[in-house]
Amino acid sequence: MWRALFIASVALAGLVAWDARLSSSAGEARMESSRVEAFFPADLLTSMRISGISIGTSRGTHFYARTDGLWRCFTAHGAPAEEAAISDLVERLTTAEGVVHSRDADRARLYGLNPEQMVTIALHGAGMLKQEDRDVIHSVDVGLSMPQTHGCYARTSGSDEVWAIDKDLRELASPPGLGSLPPLLEKSVTPAAWVRSAGDLTHIALTHTDTFRESYDLSRREVERTEEETSLGYPPWDWTLTRGAKSDVCEPLRIWSYLRFFAFIPYRGVLDPAEFRAEGARPPRARLQLRGMTGAPIELSVYSRHPAGGYPVHNSYTDVFYLISQEIYDLLVPEPDQVIRLQGGQNPWEPWLLRDMPGQAPAMPR
Repeated sequence: MWRALFIASVALAGLVAWDARLSSSAGEARMESSRVEAFFPADLLTSMRISGISIGTSRGTHFYARTDGLWRCFTAHGAPAEEAAISDLVERLTTAEGVVHSRDADRARLYGLNPEQMVTIALHGAGMLKQEDRDVIHSVDVGLSMPQTHGCYARTSGSDEVWAIDKDLRELASPPGLGSLPPLLEKSVTPAAWVRSAGDLTHIALTHTDTFRESYDLSRREVERTEEETSLGYPPWDWTLTRGAKSDVCEPLRIWSYLRFFAFIPYRGVLDPAEFRAEGARPPRARLQLRGMTGAPIELSVYSRHPAGGYPVHNSYTDVFYLISQEIYDLLVPEPDQVIRLQGGQNPWEPWLLRDMPGQAPAMPR
């Protein structure tokens, strides 16, 4: 039953959304075949061993492979990619079904399958980064999305058969708003793999090399809660900020927001590490050491303003240099009074408070 509905919906989408563009004759609005079939070659499903993927457009090709426990983009200086997004893309590609919509090579542009518009997705073997032919297992060209069916137009690279398939590959491989960043990258300076492995944060040490800014430690300590506090959802701990001999208890909601921010640190670019490792390169202006319940701590090194604008940040866990904005820099290395403020004042980390954590999160005090 669903197959008949899929065929009907594809035909309807073609008539409603694309008929004006695709119809040069009465027969062009009809699909070449109404038989729903698997788009991905069945013989490859059991024999292939995927070691990498690539996503290519008219602007260039990005290569991704798993190394040191993380999927990384090697055309973005090894920046981590979202494992869930890569798994989703591969699953969509290998499980997609659809119908052949056209076999006319002259109409490929109308489906978004011309070099300027299409996205090419390839699955690679272990020789992706070593062999001249990139050890391609299978490659497909992806055209326009079909919002009405949550699918897209696609073809096997080198073929003239244009398929209408039931999975939208373009949604993941070429999402809007990327700017100059490759698709599928982790959206935070701290990847989800570390957030999951670290668990709850228990200690943060901020050390400034600038003498005019205060360094401080933030540490979690166990406390006994009143019945009222427990009923309101407060956890059996609080956070203390220590600077020199002085210690202050942080306002719970404010420190909680700051802690959650570390799972979502957005960035605007990935920088070449050679810039920071050459002889005479500038040292960082601040260091943040983050320690969780489990696993090794990580260090975020923050550098002075970059000529391109923004501030470089190096993550010791991923060994990647990111570029963050002025706004994110201010949130990452705040003045101590911003963290411990007990009354009044806007909470600058509030936008991150209610976001879904990419990894494990403790219960949020209400």
